[in-house]
Amino acid sequence: MKKKKMKNDELPLSLIESNILPRLPAKSVGRCMCVCKQWKSFLSTPMFARMHLRHVTINDYNDVVGFYTDSSNDYKLLYLINGARNGAYIYSNRLDSWRKIDFSVGTACSERPQSTLCGKFVYFKASHRWIICFDVKTEKFRKIQCPPVPGGAKSYRRSLVVLHGCIHLCVSYKIIINDI
Repeated sequence: MKKKKMKNDELPLSLIESNILPRLPAKSVGRCMCVCKQWKSFLSTPMFARMHLRHVTINDYNDVVGFYTDSSNDYKLLYLINGARNGAYIYSNRLDSWRKIDFSVGTACSERPQSTLCGKFVYFKASHRWIICFDVKTEKFRKIQCPPVPGGAKSYRRSLVVLHGCIHLCVSYKIIINDI
């Protein structure tokens, strides 16, 4: 006799995302990215990386940009340090170690970098003028110049989003025209 599944038996997604997934070992997080698109999207956010790092080894997690899995299904964490100490590190779950990589793109990251994983690249806003692209296969950085905002724009916002497998830069701005 089949037991009828009751609505009360299911865990709310918010509980899974805030209390269960961040406590998993890195290897399990990499595997959880394959569960569904919603989990992969959530597990690829800087917010999740900060939540996860609260339960692992890094104490200063404000500079973390993102994480990814490489072609060998190794869960890797990309860690950027801003300011005078500018540098980049990659943590490999398979090797259980950190290593420094070249971060000579010539620009510091914004105070709260927003990262977006798209295909084999991690993109993040470095400033209002630059986007940094990290190739997860070659583990190299490159700098991409943002298009200029129209003259007279008083305030603007830029966001990186992935739509249909492609990275997009969305810009919203306000122009104030003074009547003479």
